[in-house]
Amino acid sequence: MNSINNIYQYNSKKVFKILIALFILLFVSYISIFKGITDINLKRVLVIIFKNLSFNNTEPLSPREIVVFFDLRLARVVLGIVAGFLLAIEL
Repeated sequence: MNSINNIYQYNSKKVFKILIALFILLFVSYISIFKGITDINLKRVLVIIFKNLSFNNTEPLSPREIVVFFDLRLARVVLGIVAGFLLAIEL
């Protein structure tokens, strides 16, 4: 019975560490995507992604901001996550 409790505690700690790592990844990704010289607001990005959403007093992104967001910032974050994932795979 003690062995089962040890396994459960080990797995619980592992799941907790994974959840903390995912939270940190999301937080750092948010900062990397939305903060910079061109300050892009989350609401304005959601207006572009979901064109039917109606946010009060929210202008859509300008063409320059769309290029900065989708072509530069989002691509950098996605490629960083993929590269980190591939480096973490054990062969």
